[in-house]
Amino acid sequence: NFSLSTLERKVSSFCKPMDNRLMTRQGRTPFQAARRLMNTEISGINRYERHFLERCRELKAFKRKFGDCHVPKNMKASSLNSNTDKISSNEYDFCSLGRWVKEQRVLYRTNKENEDGCPLHVKNEHGIDRPPSCAPTSPTTTLTEERTQILEEIGLEWESKLRFTSNKGR
Repeated sequence: NFSLSTLERKVSSFCKPMDNRLMTRQGRTPFQAARRLMNTEISGINRYERHFLERCRELKAFKRKFGDCHVPKNMKASSLNSNTDKISSNEYDFCSLGRWVKEQRVLYRTNKENEDGCPLHVKNEHGIDRPPSCAPTSPTTTLTEERTQILEEIGLEWESKLRFTSNKGR
């Protein structure tokens, strides 16, 4: 019951760690190689890195259009065209880029808190205390130093400036 795509995925998942070890031996990390791909077609990297880099492209396109990285959570447009870095104004779905940017800021704050020691309680966006999430993280919820550096190079500020401003025009 193997289709060609299933077999290709199994071979790819087997070979990927070997590729990563080879790059490390050559003095490069997979992330350094992926950074070069940010302005080209994304292929040959795992899905978590691909998703992160696709979002980075969208954030760069947003910054080109609006001049900053203050993405509203309800930004209209289902996607930002990564090939031309243009935002399509005739799209009707809500973009999740704003939610993703917010997630990155939360992960950044969590990393900073964990460096200083895990806090006993954290206030959520509604001001309600909740236990912190100091458990080990998965690749989808990890903001590595490399990812932090990439986001800072794009121009992401870790403190949101949208709390008290209007989002009209975006």
